[in-house]
Amino acid sequence: MNNKVQSTTYLFFIDDSGTKSKDNYILRGGFLISASEYILLSKDIKNINIKYFPNIDKEIKWSNITSCIYLKTNNKKIKEKNNCYYLKDYNIRYLKKYLYDIFETLAKYDIKIISNIMTGKIINPEKIIEFELQNLMQRAQYELKGKQDNAILIYDSDSNEKILKLKQAYIKILKTDIFCDDYSNIVSNLFCEISTYSIGIQMADFIEGCIAGTLREYSLSADLYKQYIFKKIRRHYDGSVIGYGLLPTISKIEGLREEIQRKLVDIIYNYEHGNCKVS
Repeated sequence: MNNKVQSTTYLFFIDDSGTKSKDNYILRGGFLISASEYILLSKDIKNINIKYFPNIDKEIKWSNITSCIYLKTNNKKIKEKNNCYYLKDYNIRYLKKYLYDIFETLAKYDIKIISNIMTGKIINPEKIIEFELQNLMQRAQYELKGKQDNAILIYDSDSNEKILKLKQAYIKILKTDIFCDDYSNIVSNLFCEISTYSIGIQMADFIEGCIAGTLREYSLSADLYKQYIFKKIRRHYDGSVIGYGLLPTISKIEGLREEIQRKLVDIIYNYEHGNCKVS
C-alpha cells in the first residue's frame, strides 16, 4: 500500500505595473496557480488570443489594449509611434469584449492573487526590489505552509542587471529573513521568463494592470476588478485582503494600508454610481 502524500507544484507568476510618478500607484505581484491548472489556463488564453487576434504575432499587453480604448474613446488619433498602433483597426467594443473574455477565463481557475502596492514616493529605491520580493515570498510560503506542496517563483525577464539583483535578493531572503524562518515550501531558485513566451507572465501583467487602473479610478478597470479580480485575491479567513493579498509597501506616505483599503471601497462605490473616469 502506497502511503506517500501527494504534493502539488504551484507556479507564482510575477510582473509589475506603473512608473515612478508621484501620481501613480506602482504594483509588483501576480498570481499563484497549480502547474496542472496552468497548463489548462494557458491553452484557454491562447485560444482566446487566436480567436480575437489571429493575425497578430506579438504579445498583447494590458497597457496596449487600454491605451487604444482610451484614445479611441476620446477621439484621439493613434499614431504609428504609439505602442498600441497594431490595434488601431479594432473598435472599442471588440477590445473590451476581449478583456472581459480574458478575465472571465482567469476567474474560472483556482488562482490566488498577491501584489505589492506602493506610490511613486519611494523611500529607498535600492531596497524596494528586495522588500517587495520578500513580501511575495512570505505570502506564498504562508499559503502553502503545513502542506507537502511547493511553489516556484517566475519573474518577468527584464535587464540582466535586474535579474542578477533579483536572484541575489532571493537567496539572501531564503537565508536571512527574520520574519519568516521557514521557506521549505519555496523552491530555492528564482526563475525568469520572457513575457512574450509566457502566458503566466502575460496574465500577471493583466491582473496588475487592472488593479492599478482601479486605483486610478478608471471605470473599465473597476468593473473588471469588481467582477473577476477581487474574489481571487488572497485573504484572511475574515475576508480581509489588505496585508494578505494586497500588500501596501514602504513609502513616504503614512497610513498607506488604510488609504488603499478606503480607496478601493470608495472607487467601487463611485463606479457603481457612475462617478469613475471613462477608460
